[in-house]
Amino acid sequence: MFAKFARFNTKYWAWVLATWVVVAVALKFVAPRWDEVTHDGDFAYLPTRLTSVRGEELLRESFPELATKSSIVLVVARPEGRLRDEDKDMAVHLAEMFAPKEGEKSPVASVMSHEEDVLGKKLISPIGLHGQAVLVLLQLNNEFMAVDNMKFIQGVYKQVDELKKDPDFPAGLQLGVTGSAPIGSDMLWSMKESIDNTELTTIILVIAILLIVYRSPGLVLVPLLSIAASFIVSIDVIALVAQSCELHGVDFQIFKTTQIFIVVILFGAATDYCLFLIARYREELERGLEPKAALEEALSQTGHALTASAMTTILGLGAMVFADFGKYRSGGPTIAMSLVVALLACLTVAPALLRAFGRSVFWPLGIGDKATGQSASRIAATHARLAGDPAFDGKNVGRFWPWLARKIIARPGSILVGSFLFLAIPAWYGLGVPITYDMLAELNSKRTSVQGMKLLEQYFPIGETGPITVLVWDKGGNFDTQEQRGRIASLTQTLKDFRYVDSRGEACNPILKVRSLTSPLGEPLHGARGVMITNHPRSKAMFLSSHDRYAGEVLRFDLICQYDPFSHESMRMFTQLEHWLHDFKEPAKSEWHDVSFDFVGITPGIRDLDAVNMSDTRLVGVLVSLSVLGVLIFLLRRPLISLYLIFTVLFGYFVSLGLTHIIFSWLYGASYQGLDWKLPIFLFVILVAVGEDYNIYLVTRVFEEQRRRGPLEGLRVALIRTGGIITSCGVIMAGTFGSMATGTLRGMIELGFAMALGVLLDTFIIRTILVPAFLALLAHRQVDAVVESSPIEAAASHYDNRTRELIHAATGK
Repeated sequence: MFAKFARFNTKYWAWVLATWVVVAVALKFVAPRWDEVTHDGDFAYLPTRLTSVRGEELLRESFPELATKSSIVLVVARPEGRLRDEDKDMAVHLAEMFAPKEGEKSPVASVMSHEEDVLGKKLISPIGLHGQAVLVLLQLNNEFMAVDNMKFIQGVYKQVDELKKDPDFPAGLQLGVTGSAPIGSDMLWSMKESIDNTELTTIILVIAILLIVYRSPGLVLVPLLSIAASFIVSIDVIALVAQSCELHGVDFQIFKTTQIFIVVILFGAATDYCLFLIARYREELERGLEPKAALEEALSQTGHALTASAMTTILGLGAMVFADFGKYRSGGPTIAMSLVVALLACLTVAPALLRAFGRSVFWPLGIGDKATGQSASRIAATHARLAGDPAFDGKNVGRFWPWLARKIIARPGSILVGSFLFLAIPAWYGLGVPITYDMLAELNSKRTSVQGMKLLEQYFPIGETGPITVLVWDKGGNFDTQEQRGRIASLTQTLKDFRYVDSRGEACNPILKVRSLTSPLGEPLHGARGVMITNHPRSKAMFLSSHDRYAGEVLRFDLICQYDPFSHESMRMFTQLEHWLHDFKEPAKSEWHDVSFDFVGITPGIRDLDAVNMSDTRLVGVLVSLSVLGVLIFLLRRPLISLYLIFTVLFGYFVSLGLTHIIFSWLYGASYQGLDWKLPIFLFVILVAVGEDYNIYLVTRVFEEQRRRGPLEGLRVALIRTGGIITSCGVIMAGTFGSMATGTLRGMIELGFAMALGVLLDTFIIRTILVPAFLALLAHRQVDAVVESSPIEAAASHYDNRTRELIHAATGK
């Protein structure tokens, strides 16, 4: 198959290059811009069966006037003592400054300040050790991570900074800006910085490593042009597919952060593919073939291994299409599409460029006698090898790989056991790594929204930053009667009295306040004032639906808890609360038997996200492993070796995960809550798939050499021949993954570090030691079987000189 393809590609190389140019230009005219079709956010892509998704939909339909999509919280704080009149005037001034003006286009839907009737009181904090604060709440029409918010948020930051510099600004007063919209915009800015930093670092790293490896500008240019072609075409193809899916109602989205993965994986993988092709091309030229014939031979010999190695990654990422979580379901196939384009570029563009440049691509070092002073013996050895003489001593590939090959063949069992024992402890840690869903922890602590949140938490309970909203829906019922007030007040108190058994096994009351129709401020109300507040139109609009078919049927309860809404304790508490409410309404005699409970807020959202993430991680893990195993068995036709190769990359995954946990827990200290929640699944998919690439390159070459030289000598030669090039590929891939650590998002830094560590582990230990040692054990068994079943001289005649020496040394004959 690849022989015909290679002949076609080398014969019509100019047409191949022209076709890529035409396709790239045409796509620029028809494909939408990347930013026009990308999305972001997490909770929006959860399955609709989950309570947080159902609750969000019910809230939007039953309280449409309250269902704003994001908010900005302005914090006005007096660190020492009570707020002064001028401080409160500043809060009023901020509310007026950002209130929507008639005829002015603004994302602000409404503004709430402490002067608001009834509910404005909850925006003023009690006097505490840190003084007192008042909030100004801006409700926005845009999603919290909408690009349209960014310009407005930047304007808010600028105006607040200018206010602080005003000579009339009250001395000692502090201003902060936070809320979902500023956090979302800071996330988008951090993503852009991370993408820009990653792209620049990746390009510089790839160029630097290629120059070090080849020291020939032409050999740097070939991979870079192939990568550029694949990146430009893949980005436009993906954007075009996303646009088409949206037009036809197909559930497929692409996300802003996906571009980071496309950059690092495409650059790393495409460079690896080109390196293997070039290395084999050089071998064939050294053999004495003309450039056209050498290129045909190189492409026909490496094409199947390159395709198989790419397919492991493509199928691994493609398996994520079966995930429940929308970002996984679309993100994996998106990256896989870019790798399909990269593979095509490396099988067409790279050979076409090599054909166009000819031998000049190796300038200034050249090949043959121009490349090294010992090239004559090197070429002679190559000629002899291909003519059937197995005399390959590895003298021209340095000392390390021949030394390592001898050691592994001599003592494979001891090396294998020792290596596994050495890595057992970090692998054990990797089996139970904690993860965190804290979005705020993703951002740099110097971000304005993070500093604003820290200021807010000094004056208000941390649960105020993310209340749990309970929606009670009585289909066909009516809560808007005086008789129902007692029932609502009873449920309010019942929720307030909820007992939770925390992670230490201690029972407590975690809910600090419950705001409801009968307690709008979350505190007891008495007398005429209480009647006035509970019957106020604002209170009814906040806690009792009056919209269309939901009028009088849906109640809202806001629960303020003592835990950080992003914390595992908060998630655990919410799960107990959900089960408790289910049991509470279950008896047929319960007055709440016929209602349904749904939940909205940060904690319900991340609890559901955690459940889906854990489920998807297990499912995708199985599917990826089976997909890669299928490719290995199809390619190698050796089930035992294929299973072992899968085991080694799984072992490497747990070692990498454990080491990453150990290092970052030490680095972050007390602030460390766990690794980013997206890290385990992406690390698994990429390490298992990419890790098998190097195993495939090694094992296919081992089998090729063993057919020529016998089991042990073939293994030795293959390890020596591939050692340097696979190591170079691993270093390049690790470098591209490591470039993710130059971004500003904490999760990306952790993931980049983990993937770089995993690839280096695979390059220097798994592929270098664990796989060859296992193959050496099998080779020794094969040799022993032949020795036992036939006379020594007859057996030795089936093997090469080196194996014959080993057999005689082993038997003493």
